[in-house]
Amino acid sequence: MEKFSGEQSKQDNIYEISQERKILRENLADAEAIHLSEKILNKIENNLEKADKKAKEFHIKDVGGLSEAKELYKKQKIETDASAWIDEKAIIQEIGADYVSLNEYFDELNNLSDFRFKKLREAKTDPFSQKAYEDISQEINTETNSLEENISKIEDENYPVFRAHELASYKKGLHQEGHISPVPSVKKSLNEIGIKMISGKPMFLFGPTGTGKTSLARFSAKHFTGQDAEMVFCNPQTRETSIWGKTGLRPAEGEAGKHGAIQTVDIYGPLAKAMKQGKVCVFDEFTALPKEQQVFIKGIFNAKIGDTINVVGNGQTKIETGFQMIFTANLKSEKDPECQELPPKIAREFEQNNLKINYTPKDEAYDIMLSRLMNKDGSLDISYYDLNTTLPKLAEAMAEIQLAYTKKESDKTAWLTGTKDASGKVSGLKKFVMTQGTIEVILDDWQTEKSLKQKNISFAEFLDQSLKRGLTFEEYPEKDRILAAKILASKGFLVTLSAKDLNLPKNIFDVSAIKKLRGEDAVKEIRGKSSDIKRIPLSELVKIDPFNRRKEKAAVVAAQFLPETEKAANAEGITSFNKAREIIGKENFYGPEEIEKAFGFRPENVFEIPFSEEELKNAKKLGLKLIYYPEYNGQGEKLTIEAIVKFSLTNTAQNGEKLLYKDQFDDKMKLKSSAWFANDRKVLNEKIASGWQLVSEEIIDNTTDKNYRNQTEVLIKKYEESFPNNLPQDWNELLSDFRGFQNPTADQFGKHKLSQILREPCLNTVFRYLLIEKLTGKKILKDKYSWSSSVSSDGNLLNFGGAGADGAGVRGGSPGSAWSDMGAVFSRSEFLKIEH
Repeated sequence: MEKFSGEQSKQDNIYEISQERKILRENLADAEAIHLSEKILNKIENNLEKADKKAKEFHIKDVGGLSEAKELYKKQKIETDASAWIDEKAIIQEIGADYVSLNEYFDELNNLSDFRFKKLREAKTDPFSQKAYEDISQEINTETNSLEENISKIEDENYPVFRAHELASYKKGLHQEGHISPVPSVKKSLNEIGIKMISGKPMFLFGPTGTGKTSLARFSAKHFTGQDAEMVFCNPQTRETSIWGKTGLRPAEGEAGKHGAIQTVDIYGPLAKAMKQGKVCVFDEFTALPKEQQVFIKGIFNAKIGDTINVVGNGQTKIETGFQMIFTANLKSEKDPECQELPPKIAREFEQNNLKINYTPKDEAYDIMLSRLMNKDGSLDISYYDLNTTLPKLAEAMAEIQLAYTKKESDKTAWLTGTKDASGKVSGLKKFVMTQGTIEVILDDWQTEKSLKQKNISFAEFLDQSLKRGLTFEEYPEKDRILAAKILASKGFLVTLSAKDLNLPKNIFDVSAIKKLRGEDAVKEIRGKSSDIKRIPLSELVKIDPFNRRKEKAAVVAAQFLPETEKAANAEGITSFNKAREIIGKENFYGPEEIEKAFGFRPENVFEIPFSEEELKNAKKLGLKLIYYPEYNGQGEKLTIEAIVKFSLTNTAQNGEKLLYKDQFDDKMKLKSSAWFANDRKVLNEKIASGWQLVSEEIIDNTTDKNYRNQTEVLIKKYEESFPNNLPQDWNELLSDFRGFQNPTADQFGKHKLSQILREPCLNTVFRYLLIEKLTGKKILKDKYSWSSSVSSDGNLLNFGGAGADGAGVRGGSPGSAWSDMGAVFSRSEFLKIEH
């Protein structure tokens, strides 16, 4: 056994032993007080005896005497507290020696950063400190650059180690002052706050509720000064004396005190304490103060380190180095009407010293969830389903709800939930929002649930029950609860619940493909997958990347070497229609301008193109068209098959032939009663799937003479070969789900998400056929039919085509059909809003 100081074992941690004995003694006293069983009492007593024996075996002389023992105790306390929530020895053993190097690099980098910020603050008020810092600044910059390069090298060459360190640091952050994980967005905000602290100017942090403003302020205080912040919790009743301080009375010390003598003492408030001790003073919820109370603080704004301030009730106080004021607040708005507006003279002080704190990005929110669930050795006790599906989807749902709360509801969510009106306005959420605080409570409760082992419930079920509590809280408006439920259902949640459980309308589950298609089978499957809990080691956890950040980072790095003109086009989506038209080719682009030329109306509120430049270049090589499908016509009417065909005015093509089958539509594009679907309300009421779509003009090879399932397998292979870097996040799950169908109905096939990604809805094929003919005079789908994801009332999957001299038409076929003239176009339709 390796010895410490010649004799004492390194494994003997007197601090741990003392803490263990203390806790065991408390447990024994509590157990005896309520007369627990002899079995439990004996167990505690045995453990206490073992701890006492360890303590007796520790010999002070072996570490050099009492003074050395005290130093050892202090050292072990620091080390033990640092590893209380994360066992880095176990991580190093599993991950490797690079973890040690990375730890050292980050420690040195953080120390350098803290030293630099501290010395820059001192240099602002002391010319001698300024000169001293200037003499070593170059060396500090050189060492900083070297450490950053070493860290980047490990990240590039041994990413699992970098990722392990990242997650471990997030877990440690949750248990330090501020209780905040140092994710990238936090680090960025922290750096901006640190820069402002150099000047000593007050900092104003604002943003929506639940973004972690207070946590960040407290974290910043500890990080930059090494001391906990002094806190002022503002409310309408807060007065100056509770901030500055006051005088008080207490019994005098010494002999006089025995005879009831009283002495006057100064009682420092948090602001005065912060000045005197060189600490940060955080004014939390500053806009909760009445305006007249806010103004009193202005007198201190221009004070500098070293200045002497007259503190009301406490006399003259010198401002020590490290003093800083940070204010957190929600601004007065429709969401926070009770907040006070900042008086102009106060707002001016924050004009150059404010920072908006936004909600955590979904990928970082996912990481924080992992860190909350991690064991000390970095492992997780969780099912692979929950790790790869439930938690990422929860992060996505939370992000969508936060967007809706801030009235920036995404187009995709508005499409899905039907919350966009004809003018393009979305309703948003008024009071309901999910934050990191929400997730913290849910995951803490889950850990408690597991430790109690009272119920055999899967995490997915537990999560649904937790979400139910929020969705049935009647403090929130019903509209909020309905929209939030729809967003959660669209992400695959609430499957184990019914609308009745939530006391909400049944249609909240209309956006849940899982719920609609699989019913109780889906519930059983999710329960089974979620209940299959494994101990996932950190070495495996670090490889999981549901948000493809490694690929995104590589793309960012590569973009640094592109010409400036190309960088903007490599963003997530192409916002310029002209740029997209240029990339994919004018002949392949059908946007709002082309629709107006063809049909005489220009679509309004057109969504951004969701495809990147790389995807569009690839699409051009594949010969795909980029087409926009509008949701409404020029009169604000949703597009049905009858609304679409009437744009054509006559049933005559440019070459004199029929556009649509003459037995389905007459010469004036009126639907004939002889059309087989004339009385099928499901076909007639179907709305166009609106949005941008990449699609082949004709059916692709090897898709005829195949039933619907086998055709889909061809499309799957084509998609994987054509867009290997753009597969949906849940691609493998979709494949497994689709291939697991046993004797599925047409409705199950058509509504499955995989069909909606790979197949073009029938109405879109009709629109595309008419659009291309109107603009080019060319008839597509001659003598061939494209099998769609749309379904008729009698259980057939619709197909469209056969554009001969008599026009093109709509047919239906059962999923098991296989015709020589029926194939499938190649389509990327996952960005379409599809209504059934």
